[in-house]
Amino acid sequence: MNFSHKYYLNGIDWVNNALHYQCCHTPAAGNCFIIVLELQGRVTIEQLHQLQQKFRDLRPLLNGHITRQKFHLAPYWKILPAATALPEFDYREVAETALNSECRDYINQPFQTGEQHLAGRCLVTAEQTTLLFKFDHRLFDGRGGEMLLAALQDCWQDENIVSCKEPDCLSPQLSKWQSRFDSGKKVNRWLRELRQGSPLLTFSDGTEVTKAPSNFKILHLTEAQTQTVFKRAEASLGPFMNTPYLAAITATALSKLARRRGENGQHRLMLPMTVDLRGTTAASDQLFFNQWSLAPLVVNCHTADSLQTIAKRCQEQFINICHSGFMNDIRNANLLTRIVPLPIFAHISNNIFAGTAGSCSFAFIPQSSLAKEYFIGYHINSLYHLPTLPPRPGIGIFMTNYRQRLTVTISYREGVILEEEAAYLTQQLKALLYDEKNY
Repeated sequence: MNFSHKYYLNGIDWVNNALHYQCCHTPAAGNCFIIVLELQGRVTIEQLHQLQQKFRDLRPLLNGHITRQKFHLAPYWKILPAATALPEFDYREVAETALNSECRDYINQPFQTGEQHLAGRCLVTAEQTTLLFKFDHRLFDGRGGEMLLAALQDCWQDENIVSCKEPDCLSPQLSKWQSRFDSGKKVNRWLRELRQGSPLLTFSDGTEVTKAPSNFKILHLTEAQTQTVFKRAEASLGPFMNTPYLAAITATALSKLARRRGENGQHRLMLPMTVDLRGTTAASDQLFFNQWSLAPLVVNCHTADSLQTIAKRCQEQFINICHSGFMNDIRNANLLTRIVPLPIFAHISNNIFAGTAGSCSFAFIPQSSLAKEYFIGYHINSLYHLPTLPPRPGIGIFMTNYRQRLTVTISYREGVILEEEAAYLTQQLKALLYDEKNY
């Protein structure tokens, strides 16, 4: 496919570049995420090479980099038309007991070059294969990564290679200034109100974990367990309210961890929740770059011990955010920040929420874009995400619903919470999701 020579970054793309800059001293040297596919059966090295070749047409985009337009300084993704490098995929036969450490090792490895933005690792055990696809968050968001895997599956059975719609970001968007400033006023008003309340809880100030690796805890729910959670969400909040309900479960578990640390109810928890906007304010077929925004939820720690109370609070905020257009205001206002030098903007972003980066990142993908049961001919046992976090807030909880099976990933920088605290947080989430007495 033919690409244009440049794609201008939107406001959220610039936010992601700030997050990438904040991660530059971590072992991975940037902000990336992994999509994990657990397949039934043993993928061969020949099939992996065949998969790699499917990316031939995407090389100009996948090997690009960010620069600024010389005259108006709008940042853009520069295409390299003569790029020949394919994404790197390595193949390893490992013991099943080594899978977790292999995943941890891979997410903490940097890309091999500064122009590499997609790579993969194939871990083969006696009876199954774990495929790890690593994405640079500056070029892909979580939904976009899944859409790319769906495109791979669609072209697997024939001689075609991956072909995607050209990114819809050919304009520098240096217009509609009144609209941008109006959005900026609304966002700044919300930030001022946030500073006027009680302090926001943070699990780390980020200084001692600047170079810390990422680690994970993962919970896999069965289809029956997932349906039970969603039924309870509907009984509690009404239809189509899974997102605020799962956010409330997250806030409740975090509050219990904070209490364990000695928090006395005088703080607030703030979840900077990411919401995919495809099909609303962003085109549903936009694969590349960042098509999401923030729906920040704030709750009092002293109320977060009651799941029902906090669920109602999260629902109210989520509905207000959606109806007010606040998420679009954040995208719109951040177009104005692209003029700011990245180191300065990264520092501002690090302290944007009342001097913090929030308490814990949260996201829920309610339906996977890879809807098939099979990938490259193998049955998919599980699909889930392994995101990384900047040193601040240094912890995030992410939930993925693949074919009516929920997977919960706790991602944290080592030192933000201790291993026994990560185990405790996992236990609390498990109890809230599985145990009927909590409802």
